[in-house]
Amino acid sequence: MKNPSTLICLFLIFLAFFSCTKTEKKSQNILYFDLTQNYDEIEIDLDEYVADIRTIQLETNENTLLRHFKGFVGEKYIVSVDYDKLLLFSGDGKYITTITKKGKGPNEFTQIDAWTVDENNHCFYFHDYSKNYIYRYDLENRVYLSDIPFESKGYLQNIELFNDSVLAILPGMFSAYGYLYFFQEFNGKILDGIKKEPVPHPGTWAGASPAFSKWGKNSIVLQPSGSDTVFQINQSEKNPWLIFDLENAQKTGDKTVFTTGGVLFSDNEKLFLEKNKFEKTVTEFSASMRSLSTEQLIFNLKSGKMHSISKITMQFNKIEIPLNIVGFQNNNRLVVSIQAASFKSLLKEAQKNKNLTETEIQKLNAFDQSLSIDDNPIIITGVCKQDIRDLKSI
Repeated sequence: MKNPSTLICLFLIFLAFFSCTKTEKKSQNILYFDLTQNYDEIEIDLDEYVADIRTIQLETNENTLLRHFKGFVGEKYIVSVDYDKLLLFSGDGKYITTITKKGKGPNEFTQIDAWTVDENNHCFYFHDYSKNYIYRYDLENRVYLSDIPFESKGYLQNIELFNDSVLAILPGMFSAYGYLYFFQEFNGKILDGIKKEPVPHPGTWAGASPAFSKWGKNSIVLQPSGSDTVFQINQSEKNPWLIFDLENAQKTGDKTVFTTGGVLFSDNEKLFLEKNKFEKTVTEFSASMRSLSTEQLIFNLKSGKMHSISKITMQFNKIEIPLNIVGFQNNNRLVVSIQAASFKSLLKEAQKNKNLTETEIQKLNAFDQSLSIDDNPIIITGVCKQDIRDLKSI
């Protein structure tokens, strides 16, 4: 048996080590969020956080039919990245042109796996899976510019324009690039990044998508698939910014229920966070995943208080309507896509407000009647009021 004084010394050494570890973590200014507990609920009005909120009805015709909207939303242009076509709309939703479509002809594509837009919204960059270049399309003049050479080694998760001549690239988890992420000049030269060993594809796999987006002028945030940590990256530097405490995954046979945490928006006052619960089913021959629930939360950086968002509202023609969830593009723009049929349901929900005047009800009815359930999705967008958070100042 060890001497009691020795045990006391070891205990004190342990305390000192633990204290140093906590101090070190605090000095790194890492944010920790416990998503295993329930938080008090709060209702939010988007108009408090987002300026110039617009409701955009994407023009619907035989050339523009969309199952859902995925793509870029800006002041001047909207680009829809659909599975079989790339469409350009004006900022108010009017159809301009079809940039390209699926096929084997000149400038046609097989599968668009990653895309981005420059800061001034002049050029749209996109990669077609397996092709050894990245397209560059001039949105203003409606022409293709010279391609950017790129050695394709598998699927890409995302690309971001880091500056005027450098792309930040996030490869797919099972691709053969040899990097977790990397930076490449327009001439094709790889500058830097974090290398990783190739991961063999398991054959059947399902998992949450990674996050990789540019925030501000010099910061990119990365959250790898299945990770509880959000990183700030700058070329070969990868520093943890935010860590989630999540519920343990529960596996029953071929099914696994698990949760993920993510950050949607951050400025100098608050963070919008999201907690998702999924069920994935993986067998020898197939893999699938479905969403069980989504909870959005808001954290006040000054008070240190977290709330679960129970209701989100916005002003539509000066009338309050409810939203289910919010989303942000590159941390500075609200972008919410709603199917036309769902938006009609929201308009009906808004009419239940007993404080509405007869004129306001007529406005809602008029817009509702102008919408068909088969119309293209409705886009809700606006610019965040607060300056985006400088990650380096955390």
